[in-house]
Amino acid sequence: MTSVRLTVCQLPDAAAALGPAFEDLVEHARHQRSHIVLLLELPAVPWFAQAPTVEASVWQDAVAKHVAFGQRLRQFAPAHVLSTRPINAHGQRFNEGFLQTPEGRHISGHVKCYLPEEPGWHEATWFSPGPRKFLSIESANGCRVGFQICTELMFPEWARAYGKQGVHLIAAPRASMAAPRWQVALQMAAIAAGAYAATSNRCAPVERAGSAQFGGQAMVVDPEGEVLATTTTRTPFVTVELDLDLAHRAKSTYPRNVPEGTITATL
Repeated sequence: MTSVRLTVCQLPDAAAALGPAFEDLVEHARHQRSHIVLLLELPAVPWFAQAPTVEASVWQDAVAKHVAFGQRLRQFAPAHVLSTRPINAHGQRFNEGFLQTPEGRHISGHVKCYLPEEPGWHEATWFSPGPRKFLSIESANGCRVGFQICTELMFPEWARAYGKQGVHLIAAPRASMAAPRWQVALQMAAIAAGAYAATSNRCAPVERAGSAQFGGQAMVVDPEGEVLATTTTRTPFVTVELDLDLAHRAKSTYPRNVPEGTITATL
């Protein structure tokens, strides 16, 4: 059996609490001998996209802190790390999903293209949408990974597209509230792709009116949609062994083996 050990987590949004929690996560991943660690969306700073207008200094600080955070991610070696970070490119602001190797090499995976715009999540204000290119990348032990960043989980057609690329894992870094639909969306992504699906999230709600409320609940789901593990406030990190051969075989079974067919319209 070809397998990888995947760690998911829920980490606090509050900057003061992030440091100790991060060190605990590093220790957990080392103890579990993790091959891949999935972090939450934009982990190096408190959630800034709750502000309805862009502040240049806040953006510049977020970019700088994520660059510096990349050095801290090397503490997870020999594990690979999956997460997102804010970047400047072509005169625009983007939210980039990436893989960082144990040696510190950065590999761009996908730029978030589905951006909500509502109280607490003014992402269409802060970011430009990336191209609708959902392309997979290879991680530890030959594990092929595809990104569906937070809201992108709500669009299972891209999970099916990833399945056709042979992914073993769909990675969904999040900054979202707790709601049953997130579990449903993760399960549907796994079923559509015939792959494992995993998410990590922020936790600890912000109590200001109009602010984002973060629900934690990181999770790992198998290719048939069965929940394998979920984090809680008492257990903020979990590690699961993924059978890559199982994900490979799932591609040839229902519903992944149902042909696309031809769509016709009738009046």
